[in-house]
Amino acid sequence: GEDLPGAVRKEVDALVATRLPEPPNLDLSLTDLIDSIVREATEPELLIARECNPERPTLEELGQQRGVTRERIRQKVAKDAGKVRAALGASRYQGLRWAVERLQSELGRLTSPTSQTVADWSDRIGAERFQILRWLGGYVYRDGWIAHGAGALEDLTAALDSAIDGAWLVRAPDVLTGLGMDVDSSTA
Repeated sequence: GEDLPGAVRKEVDALVATRLPEPPNLDLSLTDLIDSIVREATEPELLIARECNPERPTLEELGQQRGVTRERIRQKVAKDAGKVRAALGASRYQGLRWAVERLQSELGRLTSPTSQTVADWSDRIGAERFQILRWLGGYVYRDGWIAHGAGALEDLTAALDSAIDGAWLVRAPDVLTGLGMDVDSSTA
């Protein structure tokens, strides 16, 4: 091989000698990682009931069930959501972060809850764990769709409208209704 200049050789030697951090525990399965991150919450059942439930009960309903105010429920859920999202950054959850990214790439910005992708993920890890992973990925239920963020449906509608210069031959709600999706006409 060729001789490297002294300064470059010194840098290469330093890099080779650098000890790498311990890899995360990759012995845990995805289901174990999901179960573990949920346990980071003080009240995991409440977090799941509010954020990971497709029917998403109101704060008022959850408060009545637990004998506290809706504001107290909001505070508890917000605190636990913050704890779980902060924990997701820990090295032990590297595999879970990978799964969230994979889910995002497979679902895209908007998908039907009855899509094959949703069914496949639910079959692999279970329906409740899928809902937790969906929430971790930033997906919400909106007008019968699973949307990446609250504005995904509006973004898609605006992009389509822009692409065709507003020259719709059919109305978007009619198309979506024809696909069997319930649509709030004020947002479509």
